[in-house]
Amino acid sequence: MIGKHAGKQNSDITVLALRKSPCEIECGMAVQPRLAPPERKEIRIRVLHLEDPRTITRRDGSTSEMIEGCVTDGARVTRVVTWLPELFDDILPGTTILVKGALVKARNWGTEYVIDEKSDVIPDGLDIPFSFHRLDAVSDEGDWSVEGTVSSLQPVRAFSSRDGRPGHVRNLVLSDGTASLRVVLWGDRALLPMVRGDLVSLYNARLKQGRTGEPELHVGAGCFVVIAPRGEEEEITMEGTVIVTREGTFLDNGTVRFLLSGSLPHGHEMRVSGVRSGERITVRSSEELERDAGKVRDLLETLAGTP
Repeated sequence: MIGKHAGKQNSDITVLALRKSPCEIECGMAVQPRLAPPERKEIRIRVLHLEDPRTITRRDGSTSEMIEGCVTDGARVTRVVTWLPELFDDILPGTTILVKGALVKARNWGTEYVIDEKSDVIPDGLDIPFSFHRLDAVSDEGDWSVEGTVSSLQPVRAFSSRDGRPGHVRNLVLSDGTASLRVVLWGDRALLPMVRGDLVSLYNARLKQGRTGEPELHVGAGCFVVIAPRGEEEEITMEGTVIVTREGTFLDNGTVRFLLSGSLPHGHEMRVSGVRSGERITVRSSEELERDAGKVRDLLETLAGTP
């Protein structure tokens, strides 16, 4: 067989030509689980998390909406994908469903369920248990679902892969009262806006040994991150400058800054009203302010005097 690597995975081969071998080649005939062909099955699963619908552009230029999320059958956490978002209109996290004709696919990072037009989704009354692992119980290499509070957070770093594709990575430390563990976020997950004190839930994070020899949870393909602000909620109205970074959109008044939900124009002076929780503001309303020369001068003097 003459072929070449195809796609992003080294296990994908595009066959260019076939030639009969002059000798008999003996080899194992068993198919590895990750290379097994897709198979339709009936599955009973509990929905743990669903992302918002997003639009995907296909290779032929057409677009389609998809929803991805994660589910559990009581034994493992699995990624689920559907190109029919309306199937999940009335399904909330925590709901158990029976899916007839789900397409079960083997991926390099695990198993994936695909729900399509050949699938039937039926609400089910069975309670499938699920609980996060405590951080002090995370010990062996493999997939883990955990939650904890962000106790340390580093900026997003951009890089280029060996084949020239751009990427992002971010490191943080998660704590849950039993232990602290380093976490590495990859790709789009590294760009999720978060601040210290946020409660973070990780599904299917993979435990690996880091460069220093310490264990790290790596969050990439097949993994999900859910962020919930921590702290008492209070109404707040604040004026400041909007600063847009890779870590998110912030409002800075020269003394303090808060992470904002939504998007506002970079560099503009804004008055924002909403709900503050920890270092995050959920914006309810905003209005642009006229630039005040005196405030700008005071801000520059403050910044100039900052060591």
